[in-house]
Amino acid sequence: MAYETIEYLPNEWKTPYETVTHEIAVTSFPQSSASVFDYIQLASNISIPLIIGLIGVYLARKQLQINQSRLKYEMFEKRYEIYGAINSYAFQIKHIPNFITNDDRAEFMAKTAGAEFLFNDSDDFGFHCLTILAMSDLLIKIRDGISIDKTKEEVLRKLDEAVDELKNICEADLAIHK
Repeated sequence: MAYETIEYLPNEWKTPYETVTHEIAVTSFPQSSASVFDYIQLASNISIPLIIGLIGVYLARKQLQINQSRLKYEMFEKRYEIYGAINSYAFQIKHIPNFITNDDRAEFMAKTAGAEFLFNDSDDFGFHCLTILAMSDLLIKIRDGISIDKTKEEVLRKLDEAVDELKNICEADLAIHK
């Protein structure tokens, strides 16, 4: 490697005691008379940052995959909790309607609140949840002897349709059948 001396002060400003110089390395690319060692050194100078960069890209990709898996798992947990709330409330309405209380309705509404943000068919999801609540209200009225314009069988059929639609939406996003 060759060195070149650079003086930082013009000659007219210098005193005998103020000689400021600095040697810098002057590099050049290997010329035709370069040895094999020069080519190896050049290749190592290029390959080391390249390898470090590739390792960084690999680690970033793995971190992205881990974060995507974690998000998928967390979404599954939240969706499964809502799926369980739907099944539990539907079972309670159909099989033990005599014991449905406002607390049960409030619990169902609390567990399914925000579910429209977790499922792909969010508009249908909210509609079917409201249908389930409306049908449970009608079943409570039938249970209490209040006359309504629908029969118990019609209300149960409508309830079953809404529950089945909600289960289909949930199962599609939970990937139960995949």
